[in-house]
Amino acid sequence: MADRRTRREVPVDGGHRFYQVKEVALMFGVSEQTIHRAIDEDEFPAVRIRNRKVIPAVVIDDMVAAARAGNRAVDAADWAAPGGG
Repeated sequence: MADRRTRREVPVDGGHRFYQVKEVALMFGVSEQTIHRAIDEDEFPAVRIRNRKVIPAVVIDDMVAAARAGNRAVDAADWAAPGGG
């Protein structure tokens, strides 16, 4: 039987997944344009392939874990910087 998972649901090396910009915008309650601008200004971590942008699920998980562990707000730009997090 064929695998019916969508491309974004299929794990890649190490089981990592990626979110579409639209999904991340919904998660954070902001517009897609806000996420696109943040990525373009190196204020939000993403993987770019030409005009396509995807956000590694592990980055979102790490940001949430850091916010919970420190009981504070975290800045997504810290994860976009070299050596993020």
